[in-house]
Amino acid sequence: MKISPLQVANRVSQMVVALLIMAFLMISLLPVVHATRALPLQADVYSASGHAGETVSVAVYMQPGETASDDSFWQYTMKVNYDPDVLTLVGPILNDVEAGTFDTTETVTGSVYVKAESFPTTFIFERQKVFTMNFTIKPTATPGDTPITLVGGSFTQEQDPVEISERVSGKVTILGTAQVGTATVSIGKVQGQHGNIVDVPVMLSSASAGVGSFGLRMAYDVSALEVVKIAGSQATVFDSTYNNTDGYLIAAWVDGTGGDQLLVNGQTLFTVSFKIKNTTTYDVKPLTITDVTDIQQFTMTDGDAVELTKTLQAGSVTVVAPESDSPSVPNKDIIQVDVKAPGSKDADSVSKAEIERTLKSDGTKSDRIQLTTSQAKQTVEAIQKAKLNTANIIIPDAKDEVSEVNVTLPKDAAGLFVDANINVGIVTDNVKVTIPASSLQGFQDDIYFHFVPIKDATAKQAINGRADKETIVLAVAGEKGVTVVGRPMTIETNLQNRKVELVMPLNGLQLSQEQLANLAIYVEHSDGTKELLRGQLVPYGSSEGDLGLQFSVNKFSTFSLVQLNAVPEVHRAYIQGYEDRTFRPEQAITRAEMATILTRVIKKDEKADKADYSDVTATHWAVESIAKVSAMKLMSGYPDGTFAPDQRITRAEMASLAAILLPDDSSGKGFTDLTGHWAEKAILKVQGAGILQGYADGSFKPEQSITRAEAVTMINRWLGRQPSSNIATSPWDDVAKSYWAFADIAEASTDY
Repeated sequence: MKISPLQVANRVSQMVVALLIMAFLMISLLPVVHATRALPLQADVYSASGHAGETVSVAVYMQPGETASDDSFWQYTMKVNYDPDVLTLVGPILNDVEAGTFDTTETVTGSVYVKAESFPTTFIFERQKVFTMNFTIKPTATPGDTPITLVGGSFTQEQDPVEISERVSGKVTILGTAQVGTATVSIGKVQGQHGNIVDVPVMLSSASAGVGSFGLRMAYDVSALEVVKIAGSQATVFDSTYNNTDGYLIAAWVDGTGGDQLLVNGQTLFTVSFKIKNTTTYDVKPLTITDVTDIQQFTMTDGDAVELTKTLQAGSVTVVAPESDSPSVPNKDIIQVDVKAPGSKDADSVSKAEIERTLKSDGTKSDRIQLTTSQAKQTVEAIQKAKLNTANIIIPDAKDEVSEVNVTLPKDAAGLFVDANINVGIVTDNVKVTIPASSLQGFQDDIYFHFVPIKDATAKQAINGRADKETIVLAVAGEKGVTVVGRPMTIETNLQNRKVELVMPLNGLQLSQEQLANLAIYVEHSDGTKELLRGQLVPYGSSEGDLGLQFSVNKFSTFSLVQLNAVPEVHRAYIQGYEDRTFRPEQAITRAEMATILTRVIKKDEKADKADYSDVTATHWAVESIAKVSAMKLMSGYPDGTFAPDQRITRAEMASLAAILLPDDSSGKGFTDLTGHWAEKAILKVQGAGILQGYADGSFKPEQSITRAEAVTMINRWLGRQPSSNIATSPWDDVAKSYWAFADIAEASTDY
């Protein structure tokens, strides 16, 4: 029975439906020393977004004030206006707080009026959602924002109602038609002789967004070719089959990590090994998809499971006659390589390993190495005898002819290193990887690494161009950007979310001391996030004076050694603590404090006139900062002419601030609690840029106030400031070295 790639993709996708995006959210900010302020009761509208014709939910929240007296209340009234030409109120208004009396009889077209009392807890003591309105966006509505205005309301604490002075209105954003992404798949073109086995790569040559799944059915000439095997990524959910009678193969893949390993430009989808039959003619044998418009033969989706617009570049196997006057060239060699212990006085290796070096169709060579259990046992015994702690597998490439290296460490062999507390190193001419024994602990599968050096000058220039546009690079290097030096490396592995140490060699680059001090590592992760890491210079290789840049990572993608073209400014702290030597990491942040932070870390033209807010007096401690961020169009006030300087900033608001300074080409996978939220687009944008993450349950908690600890973690990522691992003592009495954000807090609050 023939099966389609869509059926295979559906089967494997069932395996990942239950996987949630696991992450950590560290988000924004911090203040200067000042006294605690009273916060009045606040009511705010939770915004939403949707397309014309869709129904969206808009919630209203109330939060008791924080003053010297009891600010809980037992009754409230609220009036909310909306544009009836854009929205239609549908269904009942939902009584979310379960008030015993919930009166909406005075509601009319364009205006919702609610009066409620007799709550289950008698009084409302904390922030709660009090009611929800459902609106249908009219089919004639044009893309843009329509306001949901909180025009009035009151709350009753004892007998007399008190007007709600702190009112935050919302909006419904009408979304335009979503743009469909594009992707191009290329089937390789190779050549070979009768009886040869040739490897044909199928690659993602271009994609407008990360690819989350694919399935394709390739046709081939069974009179000429026979499929021997199909190899896909071991790190993800891959399935394949082939039929050498009818002449087709099927391969399908789904990202099984919840968005951490989306495919990007230049990645190999899978490789097909064909055997060329001895009876076939000498000519070109096409490899193609019969009907690229048929989703049963060719499907590819983005990370949100939206089908992409696809293009195929067909491939071929060209069968050539042997050259009678030329000696045959073997396409595989077995090479003995050393496993050494750094620091040993004995120059000899502690054991040996074998490399299978294969000649590829493009003239380059592919290395495959597997350290067997017996080799691992011999290595462990020798290293223990020498009282050392690291085993390095040395993979030479004197002729620079290797285009990829595949290293496998079977789980039984890895267990021997773990039991002996010995680190495992993989040393090539292009990168050195050291896996601590602690990172091998508990790993239940064979470990593999796939190294691909990027030797093509055009590809290297493309990386440089992308780096110069990234916010994390602009924040550190400014408009002068960076220069890619050395050789970029793409590294793939199934050992994710475990600390691994990398060293990238300088490869004989002649750099001054100042240039050496301005080296960094630009990282393009396969999930679309970017990082700029500052490393440490260490010896590399056997020649005296050879150097490399050492750094630590816990996920793998493309790593490029770059030189900052602008000399970074002296490192300055951008956050201060309090007079009692405390940092108060769990304390929330206000809008005034946020304005102060932004003026310290952001340099931007002041394109607007400085605003004059009714609640920011000339003697207010943050008046200058508030004026400056308003002029830079980073923050703005409310329609009633206020700035609300003492109002706490939510996580959604902080994401919106960060999104202002980001390019529009990043978008994250999203969170479980963002649908219809007014800041959903901004949150996805900042997530896609690698600046923030979410909670372990897949949520973002957009209406939760951000803390100072979350603030510095996010800002450090934003600015490309990597926390140091060499901090001996805490600068603050209430931040222990064991605290989750200790390193980020120290980085943000220390001058050097």
